[in-house]
Amino acid sequence: MFEKESLYFSTLLPEIQEFLEAQPGYDGFLKGLVPKCYYSSDQFIVFENLLSDGYVMLNKIDRHDLHTTD
Repeated sequence: MFEKESLYFSTLLPEIQEFLEAQPGYDGFLKGLVPKCYYSSDQFIVFENLLSDGYVMLNKIDRHDLHTTD
């Protein structure tokens, strides 16, 4: 699963962004939907720090479900 996330953020999402920016009438809606990805591999993904924007990080040791993210 993590390998697929890594490929999504490192390969697919930048290609989608590039394609959309080349389209007439594109309004930039994709930019604010996902955090900027600086690096990704099979081991980890490095995103921009969103804590200053009011987001919180869940404890990686405590398991969580969909209700935790509400």
